[in-house]
Amino acid sequence: MRSDERWMKLVQQLKSRGKHVCVVVAAMANRFVRWLHHQLLPEPLTI
Repeated sequence: MRSDERWMKLVQQLKSRGKHVCVVVAAMANRFVRWLHHQLLPEPLTI
């Protein structure tokens, strides 16, 4: 969250909307796990 501009931008957007820190952290964790899941999915076979 601290080192990637993409995640920092998301954090700033959520904080500017008045979200609490715990909500911001949960949203970050959710998006990171979803991103990681899609990174680990096998590529579909193209015939």
